[in-house]
Order: sequence, then C-alpha cells, then structure tokens
Amino acid sequence: MLIDCMTGLGMLTSLNQYALEGYKYQAVNSIVKPVKYIRLKTEMKGWIEKYRHKNPYIVVQNDKGSFKVAVKKLHYAETYKRNLLLHTDDGDVICYKNMKEIEKELSPYGFFRCHVGFLVNLAFVKKVEKLDVELTSGETVYVSKPKRKAFMEALAGYWGNML
Repeated sequence: MLIDCMTGLGMLTSLNQYALEGYKYQAVNSIVKPVKYIRLKTEMKGWIEKYRHKNPYIVVQNDKGSFKVAVKKLHYAETYKRNLLLHTDDGDVICYKNMKEIEKELSPYGFFRCHVGFLVNLAFVKKVEKLDVELTSGETVYVSKPKRKAFMEALAGYWGNML
C-alpha cells in the first residue's frame, strides 16, 4: 500500500521484500506490517514537522474559535484593544496572544518587531521612508526611532538573502 503524504511518499507492506519496491516510486520511507504504534507515531511526527516547515503556520484563538494562519499570508500584527490584530491576505483576525508570544513564534520566519505595537513580515515590505514602512498591500506601519537602525539592518539582511 502506498501512502501519499503530499510532500513525500511512504510505503506500508506486510513483506520485507516489497519494501524495496518503494524505490521504484521514490518512497521516502517504508514500514513493514505489523506496524508498531511507536514507529508509526515517530514517522508521522517527522512528516508533520517536515511539512510544517515547508508551509509554516500559527494557530490563534479568539472568541469565535481557533484559526490556522499561514505565515506567508500574514502581513503584520498590531496591538489592538489589549489583543492583537493580524492582517492577512484573507482579512483581519483578532488574536488573544500577546505581542511577545507572537514575536517569539514568528521571528524565525522573517518577522521583525519594528515598534512596540507592530510586528511586520519583511517579505511584504515595499519601501521605507523615514519612520514609515509601506507594505506591498499598500498599508503603512511605523518604525520607532530606537528600532529603526536594527530594522533597516534586518531588512537589508532579508533582502540580501533574496538575491
């Protein structure tokens, strides 16, 4: 039985000799039956981690429920009435996390806290004029004077890595 997991192909078989057949289909791994729970759990956890890094997301909650927000669609986060307002391609989402929590989650993905009230995705930065940051969406966020130099360095590093 072949198991297609979007980014990789796995193979589940009852005979060791068929495990080698997986190479014909470019299987990433094979599991021989009977399946031990711990082995299946380890394989699934590994696949989930691998897939998540290819399409990273965060999970946020508010009074309407839980939401999965794709990192590549998140333009910026801002403080909003003691909560956060996440501005995405799909619209705005209120989030009950605080800025420190979300900054810790998103900083590995090219986000920078440019102001006490703003965390911006460097992928959406179009231009910077003085203390105004214009995003590709046309929105404007602000950089505080004390954070401007560090923000410009982070942006230069991000843009430099894009070349």
